[in-house]
Amino acid sequence: MKLAIITPRFGEAILGGAETFARHLAEKLVADHHQVHVWTSCAQDYYSWENVYPEGSTILNQVTVRRFPITSYNQPHFSKLSQKLVAHWALGKDEQKAWLMAGAHSQLLYQALAQEASDYDALLVLPYQATLAQAAAWVAPEKTILIPCLHNEPHAYLTLSRLLLTQVGGTLFLTPEEQLFANRQLNIKLKRQGVLGAAVSDFAAPRVPRNPTRPPYLLAIGRLEAGKNLGLLYDYVQRLADEGSPLTLVLAGDGPYKPPHQPHFQLHGFVAEAEKQALLAGATALIHPSLNESFSLVLLEAWLAECPVLVHSQCPVTAGHVTRSQGGLAFATFNEFSAAIKQLLTEPETAAKMGANGRSYTAQNYTWPRIIGRLEKFLQSWTTS
Repeated sequence: MKLAIITPRFGEAILGGAETFARHLAEKLVADHHQVHVWTSCAQDYYSWENVYPEGSTILNQVTVRRFPITSYNQPHFSKLSQKLVAHWALGKDEQKAWLMAGAHSQLLYQALAQEASDYDALLVLPYQATLAQAAAWVAPEKTILIPCLHNEPHAYLTLSRLLLTQVGGTLFLTPEEQLFANRQLNIKLKRQGVLGAAVSDFAAPRVPRNPTRPPYLLAIGRLEAGKNLGLLYDYVQRLADEGSPLTLVLAGDGPYKPPHQPHFQLHGFVAEAEKQALLAGATALIHPSLNESFSLVLLEAWLAECPVLVHSQCPVTAGHVTRSQGGLAFATFNEFSAAIKQLLTEPETAAKMGANGRSYTAQNYTWPRIIGRLEKFLQSWTTS
């Protein structure tokens, strides 16, 4: 099939759940003999949307990448409206239009897509929250398969977002919880829908043997943002330290929400794959406290390394993964967090079993052959009906 993957940012230096998924999906589809073009912007940074990459077509890991410059972005107005949306979980009709217009856009991308959309069997667009993705999806909604990366956040309740979900040719969710949220909580009628799932790497790739170190550490991977519930995590780790725990929090990521300048916090920044694997091998557990996720690829990365995970019990997606896999523990309060750490440290056999369970769960549900197979079935059914 000839497919376009449309995503606002794309590249090996761009780390984020949707962006990482889009990159690997494109590479795996090409390896499976599909013709794939990635349509994206020249931007690298999520906050400034400055054009960094050169405009035009390039080949990245055998994937054709077509880059278009960001032509408009009213950052002050967009930030003001976004802050109001987060604070009130609502925007007026005119404010929603203003929010969409103020976001990052590439008119050159939209114009080219309008001319060439008919050349493709399907347009895969993600994630829904990005203004560029929303505008691109409206160019040819009947050919668009939206992979929304949806969760319970203010943007999901915007009339613009809900309307888009009802008008695209099909919607693919990453988890059953995401699908349930769209159908029950948002109560929207979708034309076609299915659960696709996600994957992160080749399951058979060599891995570093597990060897949890002493003194122990928890590992957090990803962007350092307040929205990831890191404030709670920082507080809980500091409280453990104040009680005399030797536990350290190691953060492999970067962003504006830095940890306190205290001995029990180690900020590594974004790390190379080899270092990440070594950190997973030595960690007591991967910690992922976010309350809102649409999939959480980082859990799969941990489970491929047979590393158990700790998640927040009030996040339906990550808690659902943990319940189905028996690959870790969930917490909400400090006492639950402390008890989970104690169990992982005092019951190493149980912790090892959780890691093994997680790897088995990943193998059964979230390898790339399974994801590509599901996607092909959806596309064949939806593009011929």
